[in-house]
Amino acid sequence: MNSTYLFAIILAGGYIGSRVIFTRFKLTGETLHLFLLGGEYILIGYLLGPSVFNILNREIIHEFSPVIVVGIGWLGLLLGNQLSIRNLRRFPLSLYQLLTVQNLFFLIISAFFIWGAAKFFPGELKNMGFANLGILIAAMMATSPTVLSLMAHILHIPNRFTFILRFLSSVEGFIGILLLGFIYSMIHEPLLLFNFYLTGIHWFVITLLLAGLGGLFFHLIMRETNSDFETVLIIMGIVIFTGGMSYYLNLSALFVSFVIGFVMANLSNMQVRVNQILASTEKQFYIVFLIFAGALWNFQNWQLLFIAPLFVLFRIAAKFLSTYCATRIIEGYKKEHPAAGLGLSSVAGLALAITLEFYLMRPGQFSGWLLNLMILMVLLNQVAAPVLLRQLLPRLRLK
Repeated sequence: MNSTYLFAIILAGGYIGSRVIFTRFKLTGETLHLFLLGGEYILIGYLLGPSVFNILNREIIHEFSPVIVVGIGWLGLLLGNQLSIRNLRRFPLSLYQLLTVQNLFFLIISAFFIWGAAKFFPGELKNMGFANLGILIAAMMATSPTVLSLMAHILHIPNRFTFILRFLSSVEGFIGILLLGFIYSMIHEPLLLFNFYLTGIHWFVITLLLAGLGGLFFHLIMRETNSDFETVLIIMGIVIFTGGMSYYLNLSALFVSFVIGFVMANLSNMQVRVNQILASTEKQFYIVFLIFAGALWNFQNWQLLFIAPLFVLFRIAAKFLSTYCATRIIEGYKKEHPAAGLGLSSVAGLALAITLEFYLMRPGQFSGWLLNLMILMVLLNQVAAPVLLRQLLPRLRLK
């Protein structure tokens, strides 16, 4: 089958899956979460991939790597466009202090845990460098706000009881994206330009400048639009330009698109309109990269079957400990439920986007290992996180 036709079929399948099939299933509260977190599309991709039917073979995946990176950039643009300073000012400073302390503890705990795990599990863990460690931690930071909102809705928990958890889960992934952009710059190959070597910190500044100028440029274009159709075309141009530029320069399209979205959100008065358009098409792109991630999944490293559950348990424990410490340090949050951090146990789809982009941009043994680890963590999370939330959320009412 022609690879272009195959990609079109997958994109159409993503649209049908997000708009028709799963919206018409009559699912109960007991089973709803099993069909809305993305694991089913990973399994479809696995069946289509080289491990089973080989319809999505590695040549096709390599051919469409730039397209997949563009799709990941769409997610970055959506996330960045949600960060309006006008909206962020509505939250008290203490919440941002809580977020900072919580993520700082998570970084420290994660680094020590992975260092200790490398002593027991040789191989990729033992040979992990600083940059690879940072990519893994950036992926593990992100929590899915969707799962939290979904389970709170199923259990009829009022928003006031989950406000802090919803804030943390919505914002902490942004810290992971910033860490991601910094790491990509640090591992970028030095470039001699006019007798001057561009090294890691220079590439980070260049990335910020390119993204900032890109956001300003597209903001000026958006001011001239008169219809949603024109807006969609401009957004597509933004994502394709950003993804292509990032792929060519070996930078993170997720990070560059995120910064562009942030700049546009704070310069334009069209944030709500753009956000609605991006959100309405997010699921299709999300489903496509889940399918491609599943196609790249393989069982060559059986050690991952033991490491992935260990990392899932660790992440749950780290979120619990870091949130507990933060709420005890920041004034005004000491009355929060001691186990509130368990509400951040769900791995976000952003984590898979980070590891998939890393594999496509820098294919290798470690990036393949990391992608397989994150796929297994997402699948395990699809069962474990709702179980934990089902036990935790009703108890928040009793705090």
